Amino acid sequence: MNIQTDPKSNIDIKNTSHIIEAKDVDVFYGSKQALDNITIDIPENQVTSLIGPSGCGKSTFLRCINRMNDLVPICRVNGDIRISGQDITHQKLMWSLYVQMLVWYFKNQTRFQNLFLKMLLTAQKFMDSV
Repeated sequence: MNIQTDPKSNIDIKNTSHIIEAKDVDVFYGSKQALDNITIDIPENQVTSLIGPSGCGKSTFLRCINRMNDLVPICRVNGDIRISGQDITHQKLMWSLYVQMLVWYFKNQTRFQNLFLKMLLTAQKFMDSV
């Protein structure tokens, strides 16, 4: 996945606070590497899009952020992903805390977001039992 910023943008990305920070993220499904050394800082209060051809890793990266890859037994995520400065890749992060953090981001929920949160709450019960 090639990560670029808009050269015409008048936003100073280096001096903007970042809501999501990913550093050296690698994702493996078994022995197959899906993402290799992804580093990106997503600025707060800005629209960000991941654009690329089918199969380049956009959805895989998003699953790292929402931790849906935790439900895939053969998936392994290396690297550092932070939301609001909190490391979400740390094994001991309680799912309930993570879900509460996501609920805060989805203040004005759509039907899709409600469904997404229900899936997360179901995953939370599973992960807390492991």
